[in-house]
Parts: sequence; C-alpha cells; structure tokens
Amino acid sequence: MFKKIVSNLPFSPALVGQLGFYAKRLKKEEATRRLGLVFLALTLIVQSLAVFQPSESANASSDTDMVSGGVSSISDYLRSYDANTKHLQDTMNYVGITRHEIVEAASHYTSFSAGDKLSWGFASRFSYAQGERVHPIFNDNGTRVTTVYSRPLRLWGNASMLSYGWYGHSARMGWFAIMRSCGNLVTEKLPTPVQPDYSCDELTAKLISGNQYKFSGSATAKNGASVKSYEFNFGDGTNKTSTSPNNILHTYASKDAKYTARLSVNFKVNGDSKTASSSACTAKITVSKPPTPPPPTPTPCLLNPKLLASDENCKPCPGNESLWINDESCIPNIIQSKTATNTSQGFVDASTITAHSGDQISYTITIENTGLSPKTIKLEDHLGDVLEYSTLIDNGGGSFNDATKVLSWSDAILAPKEKQTRTFVMKVMDEIPATASGTSDPTSFDCIMTNIFGNSTNVNVDCPTPKIVENVAKELPHTGPTENIIFSGIIFAITTYFYVRTRQVKREVQLIRKDISTGTL
Repeated sequence: MFKKIVSNLPFSPALVGQLGFYAKRLKKEEATRRLGLVFLALTLIVQSLAVFQPSESANASSDTDMVSGGVSSISDYLRSYDANTKHLQDTMNYVGITRHEIVEAASHYTSFSAGDKLSWGFASRFSYAQGERVHPIFNDNGTRVTTVYSRPLRLWGNASMLSYGWYGHSARMGWFAIMRSCGNLVTEKLPTPVQPDYSCDELTAKLISGNQYKFSGSATAKNGASVKSYEFNFGDGTNKTSTSPNNILHTYASKDAKYTARLSVNFKVNGDSKTASSSACTAKITVSKPPTPPPPTPTPCLLNPKLLASDENCKPCPGNESLWINDESCIPNIIQSKTATNTSQGFVDASTITAHSGDQISYTITIENTGLSPKTIKLEDHLGDVLEYSTLIDNGGGSFNDATKVLSWSDAILAPKEKQTRTFVMKVMDEIPATASGTSDPTSFDCIMTNIFGNSTNVNVDCPTPKIVENVAKELPHTGPTENIIFSGIIFAITTYFYVRTRQVKREVQLIRKDISTGTL
C-alpha cells in the first residue's frame, strides 16, 4: 500500500491526504509494537529467573518419604542408611537388600515406568483393596520400631507414569530401585518370609560334684535368623531356659540311671519368635535314680488329640464349642470400613458431590468381627490429608494428636459377630488454600480429601481458580522454562523486526511529506 501511494504521488498530488492517514496509522502501530516488545522483554526476564533460580515446592517433603525431601545421589541415600534415620536400615534389612547392593546401584540412574512395580513408604496413602500392605519393622533386639507400607506404584498416577532413580539387583529381592524425589524403595515383588534354621554343635555334660553336672553347647542360626534363647530339657523332666548355652548347671536326684539332655533353640525372625524344627543337640549321661512307678495314662484333649486334657490350651472356641480355641476356623476376622456424609448439602454421600467452603462432613468408621473369637482392636484414624482442606470440630469422643494428625479412641474389644462405630465431624475451611500439589507426594493438596480406614474415602473440594489452572497445566506439554525462553526469543525477534520496519516506514513518510511541502517532489 505504501509503495502504491508513493509511486502515484507525482501523478496525483491528492494522494497526500492518504499518505497523512497512513502516517497516523503507522504511529499507532509503532506504539502497539513498542508495548509488545516491553511485555516480551519482561517475559524473557521472568523465564530466565525460572532457569537460573527455579522455584521450590512448598511441600517438597512428605511423611511417606523414606528420605525426607529425596536424594541427589546414592551417597546421599547412604548417609541416612548408615545413621538409620527413620529406621531406614532396619527397613532394608527386612526387605532383604544389603548395603553392598545399594552401593552397586550408584552407577545405574534411569527412568522406569510404574507397570506392576511396588512402591514402599513410611505412611499409608491407599486402602487394602487398592493393594496397599502393612509391614511391621523390628530391630535386631526384636523391638518393633516402625511400620512400612507397600503399594502398587501405578496408584500415584498410571501404569505408564515415569519415575527417576537408581536401580540395582538384590540376591533376595531381584530388581529394585531408589526414587530420587523421595528416597522410597521400588521393587517388583514382596519379600519372602525367612524360614529359621540352625546348625547344632555337640552338647557336653561334665560332672562337677555329687550329682551336679555342667552342660555346655552351641548353635549357629541360619537364613538370616538370630537366636533368641536356648532351652535345656533334662532327662528328669525339668527344663531351663538361658540366653547362653554354656555353663548350665543341673543337679539330678541320684546316680546310675541313663538320661538324655536336649538343647533346643528359639529364634527371632524380624521380631517374630519361632522354635527351630530341626533336631536338637543331645548329650547322654548316666546318673542314679531309684525306680519310679510308671506314670498314669494321660487323658487326651477331646478338642485336639495332640494335647492333654490338662493342657491350658485345651479350650473350646468361644463362637463354636465344637472347635478347638486355636483351630484355623476359630480366629477373629476384623472388617474395617468408613463412610462420609455431607450434612451441609442434604446429608448425601460426600464422595458423590463436591464439598464447598464451610461444609460439614460427618465421617463414620465401622469395625466388625465376623470371626468366632474375640479381638482387641486399636482404633485410630490418620487425618493428615483431610486436614489440608478442613478442621476437626467434633472428635466423637476420641483424642486428637496434633503432631501426628491421628485421631484415636480407646482400644475396642469386639466379641464374635459384634460391630462398633465411631463418628467425628470435619468442617471445610472458609478459605480453601491454593497450595500447590506436593513434589514427592502428588496426593498432597490435590483438591481431594482422602481418608483411609479399611476402604478409601475421597471427597472432592471446590478449590480456587489457581488450583484449576494447576490441574489444567498438568495436561499441557511439559516444555519447561528453557523451551519457553527459546519460543519467547523467536517471538521477540519477529516483534522487533516489525517494530523496526514500522519506524523505518514512518521515517520515509516524514521525508516524503517534507519533500512535498518544499516542492522538491
């Protein structure tokens, strides 16, 4: 258009008016493009800050992390392992992964998909029905020190979700990985329970004086078990238990009779006490004892012929007296469940609607014993995720621990076929926070109040607009600040070109108008 006006000016001076109109439009375009350049420059500055000083998540650490906040290297992980922070070393001993196998994983960093792999952590996030399992952890002394949870890794997203970390191979567990973001363990299977066994050395008996003998022996534990105690069974029907198999003194009544002393071993495997099934050590000695009449024939237990009627375990099942008390059918079977009701929106199922600010939600937990024997139940509910968007206004007779976020009640004794319930009330905050979702725990601040008690109860929350933008952004391509800088740089270059071109044309118009005014054109 500009060329057309300029080329026709010598033949049609009236076009000067159109040239003036064109000059005004160029002036407006210059202002618009100048403003665009300013905003693009600011955008590039902000994106540069994101590259050189990236922001950190407000909740980069989670209570389920095995290493709080994640690890940057295997050496970083080993510092927590060697210090047994959060009983990390006790946990790895339970799983069956050695320190050497962890060190070997240092040179193998990669990404891996969730698939059917299992993720381990120190806090419950899902229900038993979803595949989460509870594992009590004991130290070398047999004391329970913590609890660890295993669950399908895909529950944090989907089966194709990628995680990053170091992977290795364990002789007992096979493939395993340590996640960078949280230090959590990832395996392809659960550990196989250890079967205790031992090798037994010779048991000797040495006469000290009179009828007193000193017994000495030893036993070596196998398969990862450790010896808890030694039990001596003497030929005169007496028993002695000791933490050491050496220098055990025992006195018989008289001499010149043959007896056999036996040594059996009690084991502890991850805190569980077990008795070895292999042959015990024996030592034959000769002592004297006057002949005794044969013992009376014992009366067998009617409920279990392997026991005597006098045995303290010869008892009937409380729910079915025709069964033995330790019969597999006579066991408690506890079923836990939970429901949530939004009392502010017409007493409807809270998991079917979206909770708004100020809504009151009534949670009811139920425990039922469907078995044939009574059971004492520890009642507690972890409210950590629910408290991100709500407050506890009625504890239902329970006691709330603000540090652990656990609401607990006195232990409940459930008789066979008995059911009990507890109810508490939460109120959604008047101002729902827009805190970003967690880095190591994506379920944190995800606009869903998740509560686990037997089953998983999820209540959607009406989050503010920034959270909606965050959720939408998760579906967008993960370009990152570097790609954004490249894209903004291209746009900046194009905008600069048009801005410079506009200034050039504007200057040419000014020169032409000057030539027309002076009569040189």
